Amino acid sequence: MPTEMPLYVNGKIYLEKDIGAVVIGFDEHISYPKILKAANYLAKPNCLFLASNSDETLPMGVPMVVPGTGVIIKAVETASQKTSLIFGKPSTAMFDVISKQFQIDRQRTLMIGDRYVIKQSVGWNACTQNIIKLFETGVIQTLVLEKIVK
Repeated sequence: MPTEMPLYVNGKIYLEKDIGAVVIGFDEHISYPKILKAANYLAKPNCLFLASNSDETLPMGVPMVVPGTGVIIKAVETASQKTSLIFGKPSTAMFDVISKQFQIDRQRTLMIGDRYVIKQSVGWNACTQNIIKLFETGVIQTLVLEKIVK
């Protein structure tokens, strides 16, 4: 299979000027050139590195591992040697902004999620009540559920 590596290493990939942030979200069309560009933008000392969520896999309800946004983040973090700031789950950053802007009482907020580790940690970190949705995606395994109940 022919390679396009000479294009990358000879500087033939166009990099935009004045990029102030790299923001990663789910991208089913992730590619080597996208990772290369992100890593090069992040080489600038003042370039922010943000990410929507760190889900390692996507709950699809089928017997198949479906890589999530966390996989893309790890690739760019490895290439750039920088750590992203997660503003979505499991971080409370987005909840903090929303609750402040709309005067939401955390004690009267209910967090509902299908993944104990990710969504529920947002709820617990944000001091909200929590419900784990155990249907549709089937992400929570019996072992994990037993740990939760104990």
